[in-house]
Amino acid sequence: TIPTKPLNQCRVALLTSGGISRQCDLPWDPDARNDFRMDIIPSDTSEGAFQIHDSYYDHSDADEDVNTVFPLARLRELVDSGLIGEVAPRHYSGFMGRIYRRSQVLDVEAPKFAQMLAADNVDALVAVPA
Repeated sequence: TIPTKPLNQCRVALLTSGGISRQCDLPWDPDARNDFRMDIIPSDTSEGAFQIHDSYYDHSDADEDVNTVFPLARLRELVDSGLIGEVAPRHYSGFMGRIYRRSQVLDVEAPKFAQMLAADNVDALVAVPA
């Protein structure tokens, strides 16, 4: 989609598929199949509040710095530098691999996710696959 306004006026949200959750939430099951769970991560979540449960990639770097797969702190820096307008109030962890029911994603989960983004007036989404 072509942006309709300059990036420095856009509200930006994140989506990771890296098995990231807040420590206060249930961890992801790294062996799950067709897990359509979508975690909502508030914008004010601190960097030290995350856990990673995914056995399909080496997340040792992300264990050291979660921004490698969920760059929330980097988004805040981009706001401070004036490159983006603002950080969205909610971010997301979901669409974790091993989803074989694609029609469920296309017909149900993706539209539901798009509605959540629209409700937050998100202009741009940074999708960070793992």
